[in-house]
Amino acid sequence: MPNYANLALAADRLVHNQGPQTTPIWKGLDYNQIMVARIQSEWSLAYRQDPSDFIGDQWFPLVDVKFIAGLYPKWSMETFFTDYVTAWRPGTMPAQGDIKLDDHGNFVCQRYACQIPLADDIPYVADPGIDPQYATNAFLTDVMQLHKERIIAGQYFQSSATGGSNVWGTNWAGVTSGPNSTQFVRFDDDANSNPRKVIKNIKVALKEATGKTPNTALMGEQVFEVLRIHPQLIQWYQATAEGVRTITELNEQKLAQALGLDKIMVGKAMYNTAKPGAAVDLDWIFGKHLWVGYVDTPGPMKALAGMNLSFNQPLGGFDTAFTTVPDLLTHAEYYQAFQCYAPVIMGEKLGAMLATAIS
Repeated sequence: MPNYANLALAADRLVHNQGPQTTPIWKGLDYNQIMVARIQSEWSLAYRQDPSDFIGDQWFPLVDVKFIAGLYPKWSMETFFTDYVTAWRPGTMPAQGDIKLDDHGNFVCQRYACQIPLADDIPYVADPGIDPQYATNAFLTDVMQLHKERIIAGQYFQSSATGGSNVWGTNWAGVTSGPNSTQFVRFDDDANSNPRKVIKNIKVALKEATGKTPNTALMGEQVFEVLRIHPQLIQWYQATAEGVRTITELNEQKLAQALGLDKIMVGKAMYNTAKPGAAVDLDWIFGKHLWVGYVDTPGPMKALAGMNLSFNQPLGGFDTAFTTVPDLLTHAEYYQAFQCYAPVIMGEKLGAMLATAIS
């Protein structure tokens, strides 16, 4: 009597082209057969700039203002530099002085903002190594700081030689040879450039124009990298250093001393010049230029080159304010960041731009 169960199994194999029953022989297992690719949660790649690369918050003092726009008084330089005093004899009228005000300065704090949406389910379906909420906050923090750095540079760090306008009272330009009275040999020409003399001449020029001795310099990272190994500055610092030692490069503090300044700041931040979606093309925000001027804390009747005015109501001022707005209709949250400030040049005669300080 036929075995109907075996006949049915054979028919099923023929229908599915499986052929007769065989015993498979397995080879040794490959790694890709027993290992599963997993996201590593301990590390990831992200091109983020170091917070110390940004110097916009360090350049000029920060002042909170009560109004988003307004005026501020400017005393005439003549008032405190003119000697009105004469010899006096009792019974006669003393010589009369004169207190003068120039036209008031004005400011308007500009609001800046950026947002990015995050669907409610994204944090729950993301791979373990990716934290969308942290990434969103990091993104807003970085781009707001990046934008502020560009605004600060656009206001303070420009001249006609940098492609902008002359906003400071003194503007010099670096050249390759034959400098005139408002030019200098670029600092990357080791044999012919004289950075100590250039800074000395700028300091004297500003002192003659304002009565204040410049104390601060700000430069792009490319300029710093040239000056920190400039033979003249290395030689000067080595000659003045205590003890006999070989110095091959200068840090920011030593470079400030070599240039005869109290402080230097180095703008290292970069930005993408390409449009979103195009190939990234990075460039330095502060470029190949150098600024020298007088910086002080603000107060009544004080001289200073510039101030950053911050209007903090109802959202962020010079510092970024963050908020999250839920959208119940689309089940998403909008992460938002806000700023409101105005960089203001107080005394244009108290600063000098040295454009194209290197080639």
